[in-house]
Amino acid sequence: MDTPRRVTRSLALAAFVFSACANIWSQVSPDTLKRGFETPPSSARPRVWWHWMNGNITQEGIKLDLEWMHRVGIAGFQNFDAALQTPQVVDKRLAYMTPEWKEAFKYAIHVGDQFGMEMAIAGSPGWSE
Repeated sequence: MDTPRRVTRSLALAAFVFSACANIWSQVSPDTLKRGFETPPSSARPRVWWHWMNGNITQEGIKLDLEWMHRVGIAGFQNFDAALQTPQVVDKRLAYMTPEWKEAFKYAIHVGDQFGMEMAIAGSPGWSE
């Protein structure tokens, strides 16, 4: 193929691609982009690890944590139980998987569900995974 024909085809292709991209971008207004950035959909919001350190758990603390997470835009959490010689800061520690711990976890699921949060739990306590 001779050079002038190659240049003409390349320019035509470039013009087509440019017009297609311009058409797509013209459909997305700056206001739409700004709104999407300021209030992203749940699929674009972060999920966090939520460590319950050495049984230092209360329903009040669970509620306060989840209210804060929701308020700042966190869409979900993975609960992770860990110890690591954490000092006791509650009246009564809740040992992992005891009935009291399970009740606290059930409460966390209930509150998280009210906020529409995605929830998960680590497969085992501590750092053994």
